Amino acid sequence: MIKTGLSLFLLFLGVSEVFTQTKLPYKPYIVAGRVSLPYSTSDDNFVIMQETVAGFPTEYDILMYSIREDLMYNLTDDHKSTFSVIPPNSAVDPSGKWLLFYSFRNKKNGIYIQNLWTGETIQVTPNADPYFLCSWSPDGSKVLFGEESGLINTPNSVVRVFDVLTKTSESYVLTDNEDYTVIRGHSNPAWSADGKGFYYNTYLKKDGDFIFYYDFSTKVLRKMIRGNKPRINPATSELIYVDNGGLRGYDTKTNQSRFIFNQFPVEDEEDCAYDISPNGKYAAVMAKMGEFPSGTARQAIFIVDLVSQTFTKIEMKDKSLFYPKFINNTEIVFQIKGLMTAGRDQVFQLENKLYRSDLEGKKITRMFNWD
Repeated sequence: MIKTGLSLFLLFLGVSEVFTQTKLPYKPYIVAGRVSLPYSTSDDNFVIMQETVAGFPTEYDILMYSIREDLMYNLTDDHKSTFSVIPPNSAVDPSGKWLLFYSFRNKKNGIYIQNLWTGETIQVTPNADPYFLCSWSPDGSKVLFGEESGLINTPNSVVRVFDVLTKTSESYVLTDNEDYTVIRGHSNPAWSADGKGFYYNTYLKKDGDFIFYYDFSTKVLRKMIRGNKPRINPATSELIYVDNGGLRGYDTKTNQSRFIFNQFPVEDEEDCAYDISPNGKYAAVMAKMGEFPSGTARQAIFIVDLVSQTFTKIEMKDKSLFYPKFINNTEIVFQIKGLMTAGRDQVFQLENKLYRSDLEGKKITRMFNWD
């Protein structure tokens, strides 16, 4: 009887914890602007995204959408918070508890983390470089970020690692002694799987986009391989990146690279987007599969098996598919660009719609829709 009572009590605690986690400390929100950049959380019911509230000066908020409730919540509600110029690899930490974002609320590019379920907010730093972005460590205990005005057009750049538990940070200097001139700032940081260092890309005057690796313990910076947008496969520790219009992989132990996907062009521009599934088996890649009559690129999403390198295509008629993100190992979310203005000058714009799809593209359902 005592054992049964204890089991019921523990079950009640578990149910209560789930209930309190989904009972959000935010009010339902009616979207006023354009939404973009969907991100997954640890709970596949919730999707994070950014809202562009107004024009110049541009105002942003970070929103969270509940799929089951079909409700939107404003997490920041200050018109000053954003994922910045280029979105980070992951806005939510691996535990699914903390949101990472920039905010201009104190008239500086400050970095903040916010507890999604309680609303608790911690200021990581009052100064930050929005071009370097931020990156969560593999265990979610630390945040990597760049200091303000220290990462553009210089090989000697200061980065910091913030410890979430102690709320302290440690500085590191990325000193490149090679004879290269940086003409575009460092960006897209991605922690190594063991948390002992991180990768990032820099545009060099001599070589173009190149990926570097910094080791925290030795404080040594190494030039790795040509490419950009580095990510680490959580299952295999393979370095995934974009180069020459395709998705590639790099084995850091053997120094061997391979093409993963190049059947359709993966643009090297800022809107290039891909994601890796939580189990490390698949990549969701946004690639160009043609053009509309106006000459605008038509994008589809390709689900690529990272081992066999086979792929399936997800597409929609007269639409471009953007910003794919895995919400679990078997589903993704994405946005669309559709024809907004017809006639002689056709204009394709990002629509305020969010779609969910299985990995074969056979079951595509619309979730959030606000025009």
